[in-house]
Amino acid sequence: MLFWIIAFVLAGLTAAMIAAATRRPPASDPDARTDIAIYRDQLAEVDRDLARNVLSVEDAARTRTEIGRRILAADRDAATEVREGPRGLLLPAIIAVVVVGAGGIYWALGGYGPDLQPQDNMARADRIAVADARFAARPSQADAEASWLAANPPPDVTLSEDEQTLVTRLREVVAQRPDELQGWKFLVDVELDLGNIAAAAQAQAQVLRLTGDAATLPDLERLLDLMVSSAGGDITAEAEAVLREILRRDPENGLGLYYAGLMRAVYGRPDLAFPIWRRALDISPEDAPWVAPIRESILDMAWFAGQPDYRPPETALTPPGALPGPTAQEIENAGDMTSEDQQAMIRGMVDQLGTRLAAEGGSPDEWARFIGALAVLGDLDRARAVWAEAQGVFAGDDAALAPIREAAVRAGVAE
Repeated sequence: MLFWIIAFVLAGLTAAMIAAATRRPPASDPDARTDIAIYRDQLAEVDRDLARNVLSVEDAARTRTEIGRRILAADRDAATEVREGPRGLLLPAIIAVVVVGAGGIYWALGGYGPDLQPQDNMARADRIAVADARFAARPSQADAEASWLAANPPPDVTLSEDEQTLVTRLREVVAQRPDELQGWKFLVDVELDLGNIAAAAQAQAQVLRLTGDAATLPDLERLLDLMVSSAGGDITAEAEAVLREILRRDPENGLGLYYAGLMRAVYGRPDLAFPIWRRALDISPEDAPWVAPIRESILDMAWFAGQPDYRPPETALTPPGALPGPTAQEIENAGDMTSEDQQAMIRGMVDQLGTRLAAEGGSPDEWARFIGALAVLGDLDRARAVWAEAQGVFAGDDAALAPIREAAVRAGVAE
């Protein structure tokens, strides 16, 4: 309510200043003022000429009459300028239309961006309600996978005839023997190598079903990774069920906390995401693959959550000043961000590291962090490409390649 009071007061003051400026009598024409002064000088000159007998009384009278007529004409022109401008109710009507119209448009659309998505300048309760409604309306895992696959078909992988035969045979065997645990585990790796992430996720889900209560946390973490990746980064209700099981077993599981925060962040609830990510940073080892993407975006998330003074703990891999907060312009633009933009922001901040590595190079630890971050975001194809590039950059330097290889193995893009 206070916002609207201030807005209408400012609008009223603006309208009043416009009206005052428009109705203020303009200064008389300088030329008109000069003409009148000249004519008055001429009248004085007529009197002097008459006194010196240069003019007759009759000529002086005629001259005074002509000069007087010119003075009246000049004065009338100046007065006409003063009276010109908006009259009557026209100006107030225009101002009323502008003020009321602008207020009505803002009332209808002020809480929305150019794409008519809810923005942060909505009332907090309304914003939370919209975010929670979108969260409840998440697509199913099958729908999310279908949508992602339609836009991102798996890469073309050239197989020899024998390799294609083996893949086909493996798929047939696990279909005929659905209780063959080792076959399903092998199929997960095969589908991943072929870029069929959704198929790999389904195979891993079968591994969990066969394993039952004996399933390990790494098994659950791998399933969650694959489900999120195959859904294009969305954490569906089915994936959330796996996430909840991970956190039930280990409430301080770093990967689980990362995904729990991301799940809320992408659906417009930074107030819920920030404390989760803050806890993940506090308890995770600095080389954990999820730490890099959290560090790249937690300052922005803290600002959105109303904690602008937060600073993440310093680590050996992230010295002071390495991860600056949002600039003034970014903060100004943040009010126009949709929840989809927030997800893009998280990915964009990880991309900044990749851009710098491509342009300037970097340490082995930075390459490892980049691969791990891409894996956590579900971009396994890019993580695999970065691993291949790193092997060329650090060829012959086994010590430098060791941490990068370790990150690639954890990401599932290297053996």
